[in-house]
Amino acid sequence: MDKTKVPLNLPVREVVWIGLKHLAERERKKVSEITELTLEWSVERLREAGSTNRLMRCGIQCGAVRQTSQSQKT
Repeated sequence: MDKTKVPLNLPVREVVWIGLKHLAERERKKVSEITELTLEWSVERLREAGSTNRLMRCGIQCGAVRQTSQSQKT
């Protein structure tokens, strides 16, 4: 898959930024790598939910429920 680098300048609350830095340190990765992974995951969850309102209602469980039901079938 081709990757296109685009500059992003997003306002981020300090607590979120600190959390990203701690995660990156724990995973021994760059903050940009953690951010890329998180952004891709978030876009997938938003696609599954269909809208930001539905995503906020079901939260993280949209993907988790699907994965659980798929793993029970195997």
